[in-house]
Amino acid sequence: QQLNCLHQHFSKAIQVDAWAVLVNGSGNLLWSKTIGGTKEDAFTDVIVLKNKKKVLIGNSKSNDGDIKSQHGGYNGFLLLFE
Repeated sequence: QQLNCLHQHFSKAIQVDAWAVLVNGSGNLLWSKTIGGTKEDAFTDVIVLKNKKKVLIGNSKSNDGDIKSQHGGYNGFLLLFE
C-alpha cells in the first residue's frame, strides 16, 4: 500500500485542500480523504512509523471545515492514519 498526498485546487478562487489517497500495489484506490476549509490547506510531508502507521504533516490558513481554530498566518497540523 502506498499513501500519496496531493494538493487539490478548486474553481477560479484560490482554494487548496490537502488531499490524501491510499492505493494498493496495483494502483487501485483504497480510500481518499480531503482535509481543509475555505482557505489554503496542504500536506507537506508523510512519515511512516515502524508500526506502519502514517503521520501526515501539513499547514492551513483555514478556520472552518476540518480546521477548527486558526492563530494567524499558516498553522501546522498532524494527522495519524492507521
